[in-house]
Amino acid sequence: DRDLNMYDPAGSTTSKHLLCSDELCDMGFECKSQKQFCPYAVNYYSAGTSTSGLLVQDKLHLAVSNNLSSKSPIEATIVIG
Repeated sequence: DRDLNMYDPAGSTTSKHLLCSDELCDMGFECKSQKQFCPYAVNYYSAGTSTSGLLVQDKLHLAVSNNLSSKSPIEATIVIG
C-alpha cells in the first residue's frame, strides 16, 4: 500500500507553469500576454461542479520491472490542471 497525497507543484523540482504561448494551452485566447501562465476551466455534468486554475507541467517517474530484468525508471512529461 502507498500513501497517496495531493499533488503539490511547490514540492517538485521539475514542475513549471505552462505559458499562454504553449501549444497545449487551449485557453490562450483568454490571456492578455503570451507570457502569462495558462488558465484552464472545466465544468462537469454534475450540477454546480467545476474546476479551474493554472496548467502545470511536470515529470512523472515510473518504475519498470519484470521477472527477467530491472530497467531504469521511465520519465514521462505530464500536464496537470
